[in-house]
Amino acid sequence: MRSPFKKKFNAKSPLLQRSITDPISNEQKIKNYYTARKATGLYENQLGDGQMDKGFANMENTEKVTRSEYEAKGYDTSGSTGGYGPEDNISFAEPNIFQRLMGSKAESTDLHEKVHQFEIGTTGKTGSSRDEDKKRYGNSSIRKAIKNIPAKPFGGEETAIDSYMDPQEVAAELVRFKIENKIDPAKIYNKKDLPKLRNKLKKEKAYGMFNINESYDDEGLLRLMNEVASSDKKQTPWINKHRSV
Repeated sequence: MRSPFKKKFNAKSPLLQRSITDPISNEQKIKNYYTARKATGLYENQLGDGQMDKGFANMENTEKVTRSEYEAKGYDTSGSTGGYGPEDNISFAEPNIFQRLMGSKAESTDLHEKVHQFEIGTTGKTGSSRDEDKKRYGNSSIRKAIKNIPAKPFGGEETAIDSYMDPQEVAAELVRFKIENKIDPAKIYNKKDLPKLRNKLKKEKAYGMFNINESYDDEGLLRLMNEVASSDKKQTPWINKHRSV
């Protein structure tokens, strides 16, 4: 018999809207996540002015292909479990045998790649190989917010996140992590949440040499969890107030 608590939780959670026998798609999980995130009113600079709708439309318009089909378009897949090519709006999520043995899963890879499709899609400039368009979709408002948060200091000096992880990988891993761990999109993290949060993040795989947990000190990690899709100066005081308790 299904427990009353689980039924009640599933009914309320924006990330769990279907039963196990009717699994929610990764695309819908991302739509639910960002819709709930936007509803807080804190992320207009990253999701407002049509940006969220453009991201959703781009996910819908991206064609999922095999690894070999992706490579046939000229993309290098060496060492990759998946990829997204915004010039052609194609994506693959296909860990090889060795990668699967190391823990990579096609479902998680697909979720990661769909976050890329959304994040880059918010610029409204995908499906083009023109240099001016490529420059635009490489600099979304979400990515700007991530770059605005200093990474863990190195040698006593402030360090940009690029020294640890590519900002676009931070964006994709952050949302994948939140969705897979069923984290409330409206949650504001505070210092009391850090031990449990870091314990979960320690288990995440690295992109390059580092993962999110290794790339930020406590202050930076709280900002990442709370500010990314806000670095809007008008919104930050509200976030700071609600994460200090």
